[in-house]
Amino acid sequence: MEKFATLSPYDSIFVDNQAAIEFCQNTDIFVQRYTCPMCTSNMSEKNYSRAADGIIYRCRMKSCKKNVSIKTNSNFLGLNVPTHRILRCIYAWTMNYTNYQATHLSGISEPTFIKIKDRIQEWLHVDTSFKIGGEGVEIQIDETAICNGKIIINPSSTHDSNPNTQWLIGGIENNQRKNFFLELVPNRKFQLFVTYLNKG
Repeated sequence: MEKFATLSPYDSIFVDNQAAIEFCQNTDIFVQRYTCPMCTSNMSEKNYSRAADGIIYRCRMKSCKKNVSIKTNSNFLGLNVPTHRILRCIYAWTMNYTNYQATHLSGISEPTFIKIKDRIQEWLHVDTSFKIGGEGVEIQIDETAICNGKIIINPSSTHDSNPNTQWLIGGIENNQRKNFFLELVPNRKFQLFVTYLNKG
């Protein structure tokens, strides 16, 4: 998600679907080469008007011609939305937009945005069922905040009431194991942080 910190909603990946696909390929969100699941031959990109992205992978073997989504093997698979609109949703989520603001920016329905938002939450979920630290283990704890898509350099001077602010709290062991936890939190109230620290 840090790749979105310096972007604006007018950047090409949010307005041009081909630029969005290339961005996802260059950042390993999408695979750049795909092998046919039917005959194991190489597949190539082909224009396909019935696909949400207008492009698919098609098997090069004339006897096969298997088609698969350009989103295959990515977390975007199953989302029947053009890639640039999905990236707009991620941008809106990063900036903590309301559902109304996000749907206006992305040009999709609210149920679809909620589905994508839920998918984002799944991607970012970190299992904190285990405890880090222990006797003799030093833990480094830190908080940070993201506002309007940018990391706040001095979060201690930021108020919880500031709009479009997303707080995170994390901890990491200062040893070779480097076990850690990272959680999104709604604010930085003391009792809330204590709850997450006890959890981690």
